[in-house]
Amino acid sequence: MSIRRIHALFRVAPAATALLLAAAACAGDLASDVRLKLKTSQLNEANVGYVVIDVATGKTVASHNETIARIPASNMKVLTTGAALDVLGPNFEFRTRLVAATNAGKTTLTIVGDGDPALFDPEAHGGNWTTVSDAVNAWAANLKASGVVQVEEVVVDARIFDSEPIPTGDEKWATNLNGTYAVELWGLNIAANTARVGFGWQSGAAPKIASVDPPFPLRSSAESRSRCVAGTKSTFDVQNGNTPGQLVLQGNMTNTEGDKDKSISVRNTPLLAAEMFATEFRRCGIVVPQGAFRVAQPTDPATTGAVVPPVLTTPIATVIKRANTDSVNLYAEALAKRVGAARSGKAGSWVTGREAVQSAITARIGAVGNQQIKLFDGSGLSKENMVSPAVIAGWLRALACDSTKVGIYYNSFARPHEPGTLKKRFDGVDFNGVDVFGKSGYIDCASCLSGLVVGPGGKAMVYSILCRSDNWKAEGKLTNARTFQEQLVVRVAEEIKRDSVKFATAADH
Repeated sequence: MSIRRIHALFRVAPAATALLLAAAACAGDLASDVRLKLKTSQLNEANVGYVVIDVATGKTVASHNETIARIPASNMKVLTTGAALDVLGPNFEFRTRLVAATNAGKTTLTIVGDGDPALFDPEAHGGNWTTVSDAVNAWAANLKASGVVQVEEVVVDARIFDSEPIPTGDEKWATNLNGTYAVELWGLNIAANTARVGFGWQSGAAPKIASVDPPFPLRSSAESRSRCVAGTKSTFDVQNGNTPGQLVLQGNMTNTEGDKDKSISVRNTPLLAAEMFATEFRRCGIVVPQGAFRVAQPTDPATTGAVVPPVLTTPIATVIKRANTDSVNLYAEALAKRVGAARSGKAGSWVTGREAVQSAITARIGAVGNQQIKLFDGSGLSKENMVSPAVIAGWLRALACDSTKVGIYYNSFARPHEPGTLKKRFDGVDFNGVDVFGKSGYIDCASCLSGLVVGPGGKAMVYSILCRSDNWKAEGKLTNARTFQEQLVVRVAEEIKRDSVKFATAADH
């Protein structure tokens, strides 16, 4: 969708304005239809809140419990990504640098992180990052060209963020760390802080770590109790040990698993990255003493020296798209902490991040009381987040009205039937020229959908639907919630399509 098309709704001709207002005036039909769909949804109406707002007029055209704060799940990301655009700007780039400092003939190499969540992530698209090995090849070539063939040590400076990788004491974060859904967040992130680990298989022996990509220094822990056993049911599992880089291998690995990789979350990425980069520089012919790697401490002086090209950059558009279209938690959290660092002038943290996002929201839509918003993290994984549909929709409308950010912001949202979190939603629905942008959200107590609908003539409405349940699986109503959400969006699209026909008729005359 072009930015021009969205902007068309702010350049309504006088003849069309009357029709626009007339549509708003008769929007009760839409409101009644949506309310009827809720009544027949088998959902508890008290557990549902929604609001639909006409972007051009700011008028509410349908609503129910819209000012009651609920758990937003990943709808939290629409606030975080928009705040990042406001604070950092649409032209912002994450910049990861290699800095060489020489003192008394001894050179230290420091990789300075910028909090980039997309660095070396093969699932991200955009920026000049590539693989760890390719980046080190380029850095080593430039070091040698400048006469540097030996270094004193390799340092990772991740101090753009604090050293609290997950929110302390949050149950949802703690219980999801064993997978790749929720990973630790650092000032230097590598490949979304996950690794693809391949295992060698030999009958009756313990599985061996055969490959690691990226080449983190991962090793099998002494606590491992796993065996390669052919012809049995697989019970093979891999968990992080208590020491960074140590993997605990458990259960039986069948002979069919020996050639399959497993995605493993990485703990303490800066420490593992320091060792990894030291090894990679040695591979490229740069002499690095064994064990000469470390992580910069808070008390260390600021990193200074000559920047060794290339600087690894990722545009903010790449990051917000992966946060919204693919709903990757790490990306949203990195944006929140990076916004916190930019606003506070200190290391980005969970506290400075949510304060910065809250400040951006207030600047856009005005002060909102605690009964409508309480922020905890940037991705919506925590159950501690609470936001009302009115706040989300007000925010969505504010960004739709900003000509400098509307395109990059809404192009980061998922689209029905396209790759992303809405690919399998709206099955069988043809929106017939109406553009639908959405951000879904789900955790075990919340199902949500918020976004923007734009017609061929530029008429647009924003929507936010937040549903809750004590236990979706036990109550069996997740399908009902998603069906109602889709019915509401389809009904909004029908309203906009009908008004677009009116606009076209008015323009012809």
